[in-house]
Amino acid sequence: MVIISSTSTMAIREVTGSHVLTIDGYSMAKQLQPGEFLTSSTFMAAGHLWRIRYYPCSSDYPYPDDPPSKWTSMYLQLERSYSNNNNNGSSPCIARFTISLLDWNGLVVPWCSHVSRGARTFTPDGVDMAGFRKFIKRKDLDKSSGLLRGDCFRVRCDITVLVKETTTKTEDGTATDVATTVANAVAAAVRSAVVPSPTVANAVAAAVRSAIVTPPTVANAVAAAVKSTVVAPPLLPPQSPTEIPVSKKEMTRKRMMLRRGLSSCHRPTWTDILATSSRAGRGQMSP
Repeated sequence: MVIISSTSTMAIREVTGSHVLTIDGYSMAKQLQPGEFLTSSTFMAAGHLWRIRYYPCSSDYPYPDDPPSKWTSMYLQLERSYSNNNNNGSSPCIARFTISLLDWNGLVVPWCSHVSRGARTFTPDGVDMAGFRKFIKRKDLDKSSGLLRGDCFRVRCDITVLVKETTTKTEDGTATDVATTVANAVAAAVRSAVVPSPTVANAVAAAVRSAIVTPPTVANAVAAAVKSTVVAPPLLPPQSPTEIPVSKKEMTRKRMMLRRGLSSCHRPTWTDILATSSRAGRGQMSP
């Protein structure tokens, strides 16, 4: 029996990044309708690619009691994930963020800094976004000479991504993959048995490596691999001629032939009887 002890650690850490976006042509952008937006170029922050959506006249259509055209909206969307060195793939990520208006000294405007409500899961399809519909009122931006300069203003987006890291250690204290360890142990045990070829060992190792390593799963994987493999019976040592098995019918036939042979060899003929009598008579007549 192979018993492997292991321990694992799951650590959550934070990766942070920021990006400053300058919006040039504010007066022209105000001509867009509610729900229409402008998208920034992609930027890298906290290990992921992002975009910022800018809605000059709000992201929603007009409300009777709160016309959205007086608001400017800002949203953050995930473009593509570059985590785990997977440059071609994309995966969701969990992040929290802040979008703030900056003055031209690079300082955050305290009354226009919006923080997300806790961590949020972003998907890379661009549909799932998060942001602030009421980022700043247009009249507040228009009358603030310190915020607009040359028909431009700036915002900063600070992003914090939560990253999970897991480590598994075997009983000897080395970090390893539990699935590979179990597969190697099972394969060694199978190879050490009386098996005509390593086919079973290879099949068992492959099955265990592809399984989630829990005791029931390993047992099922081993059973399935052995059942699906054609196992030849072990080779027996060569038998001597006396040990060759003979059927009962053949044995009976040989016994009958032997009896017939013995009977034919010892059956006396008339010549033998007369010769025997003659010899017996001469023996009695001798002095």
